[in-house]
Parts: sequence; structure tokens; C-alpha cells
Amino acid sequence: MREVVDQTGEVKEVHITVDDFISAGLLSPQGLIMLPGHPLYDLTLFQDLPPGWQAQAARDHGDGQVFIHRVGSALMTPATENELQDYLQGGEYDEWLTETDYQSLEDIQNG
Repeated sequence: MREVVDQTGEVKEVHITVDDFISAGLLSPQGLIMLPGHPLYDLTLFQDLPPGWQAQAARDHGDGQVFIHRVGSALMTPATENELQDYLQGGEYDEWLTETDYQSLEDIQNG
């Protein structure tokens, strides 16, 4: 890690290398896996879907791209129309709402 300071000694920039993140235990030694505790971990989980996700989802799950929250996971997963129906009617959606303290779709939309 290298700090850039101005004439008054105030830190203006901090340069952090991949090795710094590995040493702090925030990246795997190969630098490929961002671990919990990394400053960008949560942001990465909740960012927009990666480029080309629609084509991959269409290949894997047909033309309808639906994503669902699985119980016990912060990640959304793609689902087919049948999987969505099972998710909604089989109780997993209600279980996820309970797990996250949401009561309804409106609660989710209103943040």
C-alpha cells in the first residue's frame, strides 16, 4: 500500500495492490475470489448483471429470463418458468420473505 500526501501531510490518495488484498485475507492467493470483508464484496453482489447475461440465461433457461432469491443465499439465480411456479407456489418465496423480514413484494420495491 502506498499513500500520496500533499505538502501539509494530508493523505490525498491511497494505492492498494492485489498483494495488499491477499495479505489482508480479502482475496484468495490467486486473486480470483473476492472474500467477505473485502470493501467491494457487497457492492459486487448487488451490482447490475454482467454483460451478456441475457444470452447465457436464454441458452440455459429458455427465452424468459427470471431470477429468484434462494433461501439462505444473497445471490439471485436464474429460473425457468416451471421453477418460478414451484418457487412461488411451493412456499420457498414465502420462506425467503420471512428470512429477509420482507412482508410483500411492495416492501421489496419500496426498499
